[in-house]
Amino acid sequence: MDAVLFLLNSGVDPDLIRWIMPNDAWLLDRAQIQPGRMTVDGPSAQLENFASSNTLGELYRSLEADERILRLDKEVWPTKYRCATVSLEELDQLRSIREVVRLGRVERIDSDSIVLEHGKLPTDASVLHIDCTADGLAKRPVRPVFEGRDITLQSLFICQQVFSAAVIAYVETRFDDDKLKNEMCQAVPHPELPRDIVAGMSVSLANIDNWTRKFGIWLRGSRLFMAHHESLIKLLWFGFKTRKLLPEAVEKMSGILEKEFPTPSAE
Repeated sequence: MDAVLFLLNSGVDPDLIRWIMPNDAWLLDRAQIQPGRMTVDGPSAQLENFASSNTLGELYRSLEADERILRLDKEVWPTKYRCATVSLEELDQLRSIREVVRLGRVERIDSDSIVLEHGKLPTDASVLHIDCTADGLAKRPVRPVFEGRDITLQSLFICQQVFSAAVIAYVETRFDDDKLKNEMCQAVPHPELPRDIVAGMSVSLANIDNWTRKFGIWLRGSRLFMAHHESLIKLLWFGFKTRKLLPEAVEKMSGILEKEFPTPSAE
């Protein structure tokens, strides 16, 4: 998306751009995850959607109906979720690209054709090919954050790497026992698939609950924490609302997790 927007903002005619898109992704409206919007639009406000959804499909339809999540093409159901953010203006720009190719990943580029998993496209030496395949935030295996003298930085709240690093630093300087520190700092891998939002939010909520009980004053004072930018009245209102929603949301999350991450049966 960044490459396409760069080209458009540089004056390239959208009809000259061919966008090879192996996977459509769910997108977040960047305006909704800004300071001061947490209780209304942000990840915490999504509890309403979790509490009303019995399946992953219902969850995404609910989030989309409330405009808490977006997609490039209303006719294509996304297969990825990576916390990609976009403004509504940028989304309109991206939708101006009419030639979007959904034939899988590029396998190779020959002198006269682009070979994809499910087809071929013509090309020639006059075409500029831009490689956008690097995975800047790859999903990696979870490991303990604290292991003796080693600290492995990982997200502790879904898609909040910098805030998570601050929490890890605080826990490291205030607590001594690795077991306790790791209980407070359960890793949340960067999401890749739509189902990962459920697993990520489940662990994120457990972490927030732990932090609130153990160092809530510090948490409230950290400018990297989204709730820091909310007024006390908004937080009290949201806390009351969350207390009512949380049990049902957690129950629905557990049900979706069982369906999406089934435990292998013992042989």
